[in-house]
Amino acid sequence: MGKLISDIFDDALSEALAAAAAHITTRGDAYQTFEARYLATKGFQTLAGDIDAITIDRVAHAVAEAYQNGANYQGIVDTIRSVLPDFSEYRLRVIVQTELNQAYSAGMMEFGRDAGATLKAWVTTSAEPCELCVTNEKAGRIPLDQRFPSGHRYPCGHDGCSCDLEVHAFTRTERMSRPPTARARAETT
Repeated sequence: MGKLISDIFDDALSEALAAAAAHITTRGDAYQTFEARYLATKGFQTLAGDIDAITIDRVAHAVAEAYQNGANYQGIVDTIRSVLPDFSEYRLRVIVQTELNQAYSAGMMEFGRDAGATLKAWVTTSAEPCELCVTNEKAGRIPLDQRFPSGHRYPCGHDGCSCDLEVHAFTRTERMSRPPTARARAETT
């Protein structure tokens, strides 16, 4: 039947993080990677319902520690389950998908800035992407600091979103060969 989604996610996450690892440096705090710091400090902010801030903080730090220690997708699900034992398997998996993708996308933004990227693009990966994500993808390559049409700076656009973020840097030749923007065309007429 092929690979499970969690296996595919593990493989993709491992490849992406290995590729980005060269630019991530220790900053003296407890979490040594950008993604682990993001998970600990900014992750899980959209968890709703009857979850108090202290529990969200416990989840965030438990997941950041598990991630930093090399936990795979199922390991992260199990970590959250240890803090939130009453959550359904489905809800746990949606949380993990959303939070890891959010951390990955934030890491790609950081990597893009460090690498001198000037543009970014939203890439849908689902066989049936939602309208929000399709609209963001149709925006094409936009300036790194600009928001996508949905108002998001990078994926995730919603709970369970599996979209990717690409960052792009142009060489001088590529910049010169790009067609002029609508503004540039209007200024020459």
